Amino acid sequence: MDITADWWARLQPGADIRDFRRFQAAGTAHFDAAIASADLGRLADAVAQVKKYVDQHLAHRDQNPSKEIPTFGDIHAAMDSVGEVFRKYHLLLTGAERFVMVPVPHIGWDLPFTVPWLPPGSPRPRLRGTVGSDPL
Repeated sequence: MDITADWWARLQPGADIRDFRRFQAAGTAHFDAAIASADLGRLADAVAQVKKYVDQHLAHRDQNPSKEIPTFGDIHAAMDSVGEVFRKYHLLLTGAERFVMVPVPHIGWDLPFTVPWLPPGSPRPRLRGTVGSDPL
């Protein structure tokens, strides 16, 4: 797929094609891959400290983990960088602005927790593949 100014303008009828300029290569109407490469590099730098901590302490149990622990400020800054890049490419690929990146719980999200899964006194279900249950 070729990302061009015309393609982008068709995503959002009535949009000003001049808004695509921030994405295009000089002298062309095509998306500039160098912009994406630069954004990826900045994003990697912005999240490096948090990623290192997560990789060494949470995702894997590193034998010799770093003693550097990111602060909440570091984590928030990393997440802000992720949100900034997401908004930019969401606009590029969908033509829609996304202003808020904070999750908003949907009405009724807690309803499954208000009804018992099993009625009182009912037998506990036996899960397949567990000790003492039906074979798989």
